[in-house]
Amino acid sequence: DAAALWEAIQSLPCAEDAVKGARRDAVCQAEPALLDDATKRAHALNNIAKTEEGLTKLYAVTESAEEDNFYATKALRAALADPSFDPDPLRSAMEEFRRVCTFFSPAAKSLLEQARTLLELWTRRKRAEELRTQLRRSVRSVLDLEAARRAAEQWPAPPKELRGVEEPEVKTLKRLVAEGEPLGGILGVDIVEAAAVLQRHLWAIAQTPPPSDAYRKDAFDGEVRCLKIGERLGWWTKRE
Repeated sequence: DAAALWEAIQSLPCAEDAVKGARRDAVCQAEPALLDDATKRAHALNNIAKTEEGLTKLYAVTESAEEDNFYATKALRAALADPSFDPDPLRSAMEEFRRVCTFFSPAAKSLLEQARTLLELWTRRKRAEELRTQLRRSVRSVLDLEAARRAAEQWPAPPKELRGVEEPEVKTLKRLVAEGEPLGGILGVDIVEAAAVLQRHLWAIAQTPPPSDAYRKDAFDGEVRCLKIGERLGWWTKRE
C-alpha cells in the first residue's frame, strides 16, 4: 500500500530533516539506507497503482485477451501478498492464471514458481495448525483413558482381554503423530508431547502382570492352605 508506506516514511525521525537537505548520516545513523529504500519503494508502488488504474479504465471500454491476463496477474499478485497466508485464494488465483494465460513469459514463469513455493508453505502451515488442535484433543483422550486404567488398578498391565489391543483413541493419536512428525518444526512441543504419550501407552498395553506366587511353598504358611497339601498330610481323614 503506497499510502501507508508514505505515512510511515513521514513518521521517521529523519524524514523532515532529510527533505530539507540535512546531512543524512547525522540524522539516520542506525539505518542510513532505510529512508532511501522506503522512498524508492513508495514511488514504485505509486507507478504500479497509476498503471493499473489506467489499464482498468482502458479495459472497461474495450474487449481483449490482454484484459483477462491483466486481471489474472493482478489477482495472483494480490494472493501472493495475502497477510493471512491462506492457501485457498492463492490456489484459486494460480488456477485462473494458468487458465487465462496462453503464453508464459520468463516473468510469468517466475511468478508461478514463487506462487508454488508459497502455496506449499502455506498449505503445510495451515495443516499444521489443524493438526495442533487435533493432537491436543487426542492427547487428552488418551490421558483420560490412562487415568481410568489407573483408577481401576489396571496400569500399566491391562486385563488379559485388552493386552496388546489399541483402543480407538490410541489409533487416532498414532495416526496424528505419524502425520505430524514431518511438521515437527512447526508443531514444536505439541508433537513431542503427543509422541511421548503414545509411546508410554503402547508400552503399557504390551505389559503382562507379574506371575502369581500362589504356588510358592511359603504361601502355604498363612491361614489359607492348599487342599492337596491337607489331603496328603491327612488333615481331612476321619480319625477314630
